[in-house]
Amino acid sequence: MILDSKFFVFILFNVLSACFLSSVSAGFIFKAFLYSFIWLFIIYYAISFIKNRFVTESLKSFILVLGIVFSLIDIFGSYYFHLPLSNDLGNILFTTHYKESLEFLHAYVYPHRYFVIGLILIAIGSLKLFSFVPNKPIPLKMASILSVLFLIVEAPHTIATIKKYKEREDLLNADGTMEYIALAKGAYYFGRNISSLRESNNSNQALEKASYSKDYLLKNTGSVENVVLVFGESLNRNFMGVYGYQAPTTPYLNALKEKGSLLVFDNVISPAFYTDKSFTMLLTYANRDNLNQKAWYQYKNLAHILKLSDYKSVWITSQGYGLMWGNSYYQVAKHFDTYIENDKPYDENLAALFKRYYDNERERERSKKRKNFVVFHLIGNHFEYKSRFPKEFSRFNLNNTSYFSKNKSLKVKNNADKQVVTDYINSVYYNDYVLHSLIELFKDKDSLVIYLSDHGDDMFESSAFNAHECSNASMEIPFLIYMSDAFKQKHPQMVKSFEEALHKPFMSDDLLHTLLPLAGIITKDYEKTRDLLNEDYNDKRPRKPCDNKVYPMSK
Repeated sequence: MILDSKFFVFILFNVLSACFLSSVSAGFIFKAFLYSFIWLFIIYYAISFIKNRFVTESLKSFILVLGIVFSLIDIFGSYYFHLPLSNDLGNILFTTHYKESLEFLHAYVYPHRYFVIGLILIAIGSLKLFSFVPNKPIPLKMASILSVLFLIVEAPHTIATIKKYKEREDLLNADGTMEYIALAKGAYYFGRNISSLRESNNSNQALEKASYSKDYLLKNTGSVENVVLVFGESLNRNFMGVYGYQAPTTPYLNALKEKGSLLVFDNVISPAFYTDKSFTMLLTYANRDNLNQKAWYQYKNLAHILKLSDYKSVWITSQGYGLMWGNSYYQVAKHFDTYIENDKPYDENLAALFKRYYDNERERERSKKRKNFVVFHLIGNHFEYKSRFPKEFSRFNLNNTSYFSKNKSLKVKNNADKQVVTDYINSVYYNDYVLHSLIELFKDKDSLVIYLSDHGDDMFESSAFNAHECSNASMEIPFLIYMSDAFKQKHPQMVKSFEEALHKPFMSDDLLHTLLPLAGIITKDYEKTRDLLNEDYNDKRPRKPCDNKVYPMSK
């Protein structure tokens, strides 16, 4: 048995990946070295019994390549996004639209290509360097004794880990020895995402078969003619003028606020820092407190609830299905009465799509007085930010942008970082225009328009990187309510409840408890303590958006 250069390079990169973790310690680095050495030694021992040299070398090369690839992902994610190999990272990559995945690579990986190339060159150089070390065979007897000893040492850890996973199906993170070996973590999370593919099929079938009995609605007395829900994407409220940001990024929303038609809720956070996870709770009665009790799609969802109501529902979106399978929002959205996808590059086309839909429906149902429940799902402020707005909305540039989040300096390092912020701010400015075009559709009717984002993006607020991570900034989302003049005249009690809740703490996993009563819909799952607008609302609820951390999270 020979410990060749591949053996030592594998261990080198595994230890290197451990060094980049935000919670790194000397003990963790030592364990990364020790466990990778032990398990790779055992694997090499097993491979040594294969007599075909081509097969043995191929297996060693395969293990090395996988080890380096997962180590590179771990290093890159940890360093630039504070997001190492994890279940969350897998969900981000596998549940997004393929175009967004390509934009992710272009926006986040391409600018740091030299960093990646440098790591690859280190791998090649290390292989060459270790090849000069004489390969002295380890006697079979000694290798056998060491392998047995290693297995005896590791067996209790392995058994305990297996037992833990069997007892806790909700355990998402790589545990035990896996935590210290990048290849093991990568294989584990890849396996989980393959399982998610199967789970997606289950959710799709379950939602296709879903049918709620009429008595599930305890109340169905909606009187608002148009209830409009607008889902933004990746919008951090700290960069909106209407929330106090220095640059005039939201002139239209500011004007509505001054007029008294727009209410700005300033203490609302998202339940997750990526889209798919957020929507499992935004569109169902699942929340951070019950999500581990059963699958998200087993909770009652917005689309099927609306089928029991007097509202005609339509979902108009700039975002489609996921990269490999239907994501949570698509699986629910397609069960609305009407589902329409935007075939143009920008969100402004959603207004035209609604006009076309509304005119067709009005012609079809001229004799009926109808109520509408409309959802617009924007691509909003999703990376790559410079692709989110037409050129004529490039109002801000490196010379006229203040690099702050409200009154906090951003941790930008150079002009390239500043350009990212500038592009983001321009996308916020364009988003204001899009909201203008959507609100204009309903301003002359009895209408309520609610706008919130699925999550925010951490724009150099928590670290020196434009990070996609579990941080306060990634959770701090806008929550706005627009009221038409007709709405304010007809529903003064609702207006009062809005005004009383402006500064209350809220997490949007309880959206349905707040939203549906506005449409006069009370279900058997409704809880008034989760309804932001109810006098019995529990404003002392701990908000835990990720990893069981209570917001606001310490750095």
